[in-house]
Amino acid sequence: MCVYMACIALSICAVIWVLTPEIFPNRVRGRAVSIATFANWGTNSLSALIFPWYVATLGMHAVFFTTAGICLVAVWFFWRFVPETKGRSLEAIEKLWTQSGR
Repeated sequence: MCVYMACIALSICAVIWVLTPEIFPNRVRGRAVSIATFANWGTNSLSALIFPWYVATLGMHAVFFTTAGICLVAVWFFWRFVPETKGRSLEAIEKLWTQSGR
């Protein structure tokens, strides 16, 4: 379980906290990141509430395979639709998003 949690923390979770401030324009960034963070923590809370029922109903193996499936979809989405932003300023990233029509 600890290895699983470490893999999640080092992969998809890191992307969320880096990506969230980069996808919003400067004029709304503060408010938009607050809303996105609330939504992130809200879904985390919902997942924690549903977890015991899901394990009792379908078993632990189903939980791991479901989570693995969600992570695979997320990895595909990030690979396909999210551009590399390493070494770019927030202003340059904003320009990239507005020019590419994304």
